Amino acid sequence: MTLTALLLAQTLFGCMPHSRMVDLLGDKYGEASAGIGVSGYTAFELFQNPKTKSWTFIRTTTSGVSCLIASGSAWHPVAYKTPGRNL
Repeated sequence: MTLTALLLAQTLFGCMPHSRMVDLLGDKYGEASAGIGVSGYTAFELFQNPKTKSWTFIRTTTSGVSCLIASGSAWHPVAYKTPGRNL
């Protein structure tokens, strides 16, 4: 795959440099990172806007490219307790 084809595919499937993704989610939707986890060589990150309840889930590779996994509305954080602990 040529570099041009790779860049086109990333754009069509919601992929861009991580810094650009963060700016886009903040500027357009007022979302900020609410949590991140790592699996292998990929980071998974949840962005949310507590006022509008919008949310976006992305993955970022070691190359720094982030891709949209899912997004939606009506996000409700869930408080949880660790078994055996009074939190």
